[in-house]
Amino acid sequence: MANKVIGSLNEMYAQAPVNLPQSEHPTLAQRVAQTQILNQVMAVSESIPMYSEREASRTLLQTCLSYSEEALTTVRPYQPDLVSLPQVGTDPPALRDLVDDFGRDILEDPLGNMLLSPDEWGHKIEIGDTIRPYMDPVLKTDGAAYVQFVQRLFEGGMVSFTEKPRDLITPFFVTKKSGKLRLVLDCRGVNQRFREPPSIALAAGSSWSQLEIPLGEDLFIAQSDIKDYFYSLRLPHELQPFFCLPAIPVQAIHAWGVANKDWTGASVEGLVFPAFRVVPMGWSWAMWWAQRVHQVQALIGAGLSDARLVRADRPAPDLSGGEPAVIAYADNLNVTGTDEERVQKAKDGAVARLRTLGFGVHEELDACASATSLGFSVDGATGVVKPVPDKVGLVIAAFRWLARRPRVNGRAVEKLVGHAIHFMLVRREMLCCMRSLYDFIQRSYRARRRLWPSAAREAEWIANLLPVCHANLRRVWSEVPTASDASLSGIAVCSRHAGVEQVSEIGRCKEAWRFKARDFVAPRESAIGGAEDLSLDPFSDTQSVKPHIVLPEDPFSINPDFNEVPDDFMTASEWSVAFACEMHHAEPITILEARGVVAAVRHKCRVVQNFGKKHLHLNDNLANVLCAEKGRSASYPMLRVCRRLCALVIAANCTFHHRSMKRSRSCSDPPDPLLANVTIPMLKESKLAEPSTLSARRSSIRRSIQGNSKEEKAVKRQKLAVTSAQPRFPGQTFLEQVAISQEVANDYSRRLQKFLQVAKIKNIFTMPMTKLDACLAKFLESMFLGGSDISEGNKTFAAVLDIRPGSSQMGQLPRCRRCLKGWANLDPGATRPPLSFLLVALIATNLLLRNLPEAALAILLMFSAYLRPGEALGIHANDVVRPNRSSKHFTINLHPLERYESSKVGLSDETVVIDSPALPQLGPMLGRLAKLKKGKDLFALTYPLLRAHWESALEQVGLGSQYAVMYQLRHSGPSHDRLANLRSLMEVKLRGRWGSDSSVKRYEAHGKVAGEFQKLPQEVQQAAGQAEKDLGRFANLSRACAECGFACIAVDIDYGHGCDVLRTGVLSRIFKMLDTLPIVLVWFGMPGTSWSRARKDDGGPPPLRDDGEHILGLPDLRRADQAKVARGNALLQVTTDLAHACRRRGIRSVIENPASSRAWLTPQIKHLQVSGAMFVPVDYCQYKMPWRKATLFLCEPAEWLQPVSRTCDAHFGRCSASGQRHILLQGTDATGTSYAARAQPYPRALCLAIARSLKISVL
Repeated sequence: MANKVIGSLNEMYAQAPVNLPQSEHPTLAQRVAQTQILNQVMAVSESIPMYSEREASRTLLQTCLSYSEEALTTVRPYQPDLVSLPQVGTDPPALRDLVDDFGRDILEDPLGNMLLSPDEWGHKIEIGDTIRPYMDPVLKTDGAAYVQFVQRLFEGGMVSFTEKPRDLITPFFVTKKSGKLRLVLDCRGVNQRFREPPSIALAAGSSWSQLEIPLGEDLFIAQSDIKDYFYSLRLPHELQPFFCLPAIPVQAIHAWGVANKDWTGASVEGLVFPAFRVVPMGWSWAMWWAQRVHQVQALIGAGLSDARLVRADRPAPDLSGGEPAVIAYADNLNVTGTDEERVQKAKDGAVARLRTLGFGVHEELDACASATSLGFSVDGATGVVKPVPDKVGLVIAAFRWLARRPRVNGRAVEKLVGHAIHFMLVRREMLCCMRSLYDFIQRSYRARRRLWPSAAREAEWIANLLPVCHANLRRVWSEVPTASDASLSGIAVCSRHAGVEQVSEIGRCKEAWRFKARDFVAPRESAIGGAEDLSLDPFSDTQSVKPHIVLPEDPFSINPDFNEVPDDFMTASEWSVAFACEMHHAEPITILEARGVVAAVRHKCRVVQNFGKKHLHLNDNLANVLCAEKGRSASYPMLRVCRRLCALVIAANCTFHHRSMKRSRSCSDPPDPLLANVTIPMLKESKLAEPSTLSARRSSIRRSIQGNSKEEKAVKRQKLAVTSAQPRFPGQTFLEQVAISQEVANDYSRRLQKFLQVAKIKNIFTMPMTKLDACLAKFLESMFLGGSDISEGNKTFAAVLDIRPGSSQMGQLPRCRRCLKGWANLDPGATRPPLSFLLVALIATNLLLRNLPEAALAILLMFSAYLRPGEALGIHANDVVRPNRSSKHFTINLHPLERYESSKVGLSDETVVIDSPALPQLGPMLGRLAKLKKGKDLFALTYPLLRAHWESALEQVGLGSQYAVMYQLRHSGPSHDRLANLRSLMEVKLRGRWGSDSSVKRYEAHGKVAGEFQKLPQEVQQAAGQAEKDLGRFANLSRACAECGFACIAVDIDYGHGCDVLRTGVLSRIFKMLDTLPIVLVWFGMPGTSWSRARKDDGGPPPLRDDGEHILGLPDLRRADQAKVARGNALLQVTTDLAHACRRRGIRSVIENPASSRAWLTPQIKHLQVSGAMFVPVDYCQYKMPWRKATLFLCEPAEWLQPVSRTCDAHFGRCSASGQRHILLQGTDATGTSYAARAQPYPRALCLAIARSLKISVL
């Protein structure tokens, strides 16, 4: 068994099955780790019973509670002699008299505080599924038996009667350990009426692992249990009508002599409804009230404060002083401590208190050093907390059964996984074992199928590791905490010496508890000083008098003990660098930070003296800290890190406690200058970057002059006027100056100076208006004759109007105005023609292939949403609104008023819906980018930089940098939508935010789109057509991925030599994309022409390869065939090299080829399999195709794609899916197209299945 434990740890660390040869010279740490694992296994092997796999799985799977599948559950029909009903009595204690102030606040208005509002309830009815309550079949069909059952409830004091029920519940029964039947109530329907209860302060079996036994002391435990606890608490009178059983005849209660106080009269039909007086088991709030009452009253009876309550959301109480601690869970009570007498006294006091209140207490255990609690065995002498041997033996055997890959459904696996998780919570590191098991549960919850190989491997890990799953309460803290940090080029680890008390105080606090702290501040805000200033002046700052807590706080859910890592603990002079190393493969910073954590843990585990201790590790990445704390992650790269951490700490028999340090306090500064950018410098004030767009600059100025009072605004405005005043003529006011932007003012100044120089005007301010009119008219004519555009003349005229404001009146400068009108008659100027969507797609594709995704996305957004370049660059990530109930599409909020922004025409809060059918993936792509850029600008681009990218793309596609300008995109989008009849003219006007129909007609020119596209060179037209496919519009797999929210980049030789992966430049760009883009999947559709078995010695084209020695090409081939083989070999090598690169970067990869392809026999593919890649078989016929076409996907990792695997189990030559005979891929169809060519594209249904599986895996 010890060898199995070691083998599993090695596999988890190496991320693949390993067969490592035994080392002739193991290190001291390796020998000690092996010895400790052997000792642990030997200690538990004698106590854990051995069960057969069949017996264990059957025992565990038959404990699943269900409302309908009696054969597989503990639900049993009503038998009066076996039913165990509590005797509540005539006056059970009321909830109001048992709870604390927080609970009484809720019960002051139970209907208002616990029930949904009428609107919420109505909404839930409209969207919710109808629930059919389950009722015991005997009571449902036998009226006499049901009446007798209700009589027993009444005599036990559990029900009263009413003629006005608010809702109904139904009874059924489950077996108890003793063989009796327990009453359970189906409250699913009425539970929908209630709000979710507040978070509950529970302890779990794993809470025992938080305790620390002081040196030289033993732990003592005393226990008790409340009999029939749930039915011993009286419901508030207002809630009782919601928990009514089906009606009975009123004559029955007359025969029982029911007093008038127990019922309020019969209905007109002569029926009354039994209403529960006590808390029903099955109510969504039942556990919350039961837990609260028990812990409050137990603490009062024991004479202890709520700080002595052991819970899962705050540090365990200190046991060094001898004061007991309390662990309450529903009806179970545990009192523990190091003073046997005080433990016994506290337990006796709690029990006496509970009995005084009317509760029946039984199953008492006086203080002793050994007990079983919540599924765990607690040994107070040795300090070991481990799973109960009988139960863990069943779980181990059941997972060995799963490891043999039985045919099973996800529901059964879910049940077994739940048992394992309960035990693993004492060693949370082990939770990382499960990933494929979760996927299998989700994919095959009802369908029974053979367990996936990857899930079976995880089941084997669990079976092997559960014997060493325990906690030791006597572990001491290491005096040497560590810290790690990382940058894009390297990692560094440092350490220091500190007192045990200080280390333990920091280490006992878990980072997840910060979110329940009374004064919660987001970690990033705390690190950069963004928390509320506690030193506000109460006489001048209104923020100082805001209420700190509005609602009453729950003492059992608020954690007052959460403390950040002290600043003085992070003093840089106290820390020394342990080591620093350079990272040679580019990875996301989160992964690099996690690798730094693994390096620090591995560094400590190499020293034997660190075995068996508790260690503190610090890191400034909160996501990594939380991931290491909980022992698992939804992200597969992070999960691999968790598995390495698990393997290290279990091998060293130690525990690591991870805390987050403020980023500005990072101390991992490596000394090596080569790794200088690993250092995280202290946070310094830095000058913010100037806003890059006119709208952003204007918004910044508007915000800078806002204030809470007239006086504050006056001070800010005066300061702005003084610092920004640049009058363009004598006497110009500040408001006149800012009527136009500084850029326009500068342009006007240049034009004016040229005019004054040519006209030889010395002082334009004193020049008579008629003379100025004559001079300017001559200058405009010279501009016309010189070939200038009319726009130049209009701008020059506007520059004169700006410097001589009085001349702007219609009666002034009449000759100039007539000159401009005549200019417009002769040469009105031409707007630039619209661009075809195909050309826009080509430009965007070029930017994507050059690793400029933000530029590509900005181009597509301007086209689709009719945006000006400045508007697109001014969008913030928070302006992207995800789909919701009011809109099924992504939307963009332009010029939000909250940021004091406005459009060109002065409007704010304009909205554009991203719903173009031509770009269905645009909205999800924007959503993913906005998620990454939260709180920042959506595009990290300036206008000059984006224009440079645009012009470079035009050059590369062969059109010249001046062929088009980006502003044309605003006019091209409307033209495309009108040409494709996607929007009406009115819809285009509203979407483009044009104020008049003439503006729309001027810019919308859909008739020109086709003509302008035809003018393009033929090679550009062809490339543009292929580029449209590249955007995922037509390709099945790309389109399916786009529909699931993924951006798709296609690199295919069909798109030209710029997509030939055998060219060095193209391959370099692909590697750069792997290093810099957030890629989740690389799909290789490797050409299989030269690997096909269709070429045989049968008179047709001869074979190119065989299955053995000449797998890479037969000798003496013709020159043309040699070229085919050489290209096939080169493509195979590139494909496998990229697949290895994906594995190293934690990116999913899939290689697709026919199942019969000889490529699967090559050494390169074998090497991928050894590295962990696995085959996923698929037959196209299982996805609605008339041909079988057996295909293999070589995946790494394979877990996410396993649900797609479907193969045909043909019977008598007929497809198992369609029942029809498969079409053979030979010959041609009626159109002359070969069936082999028709079968090349992936089936649409298969692509959807792949995309959905990928989405589930990523989320």
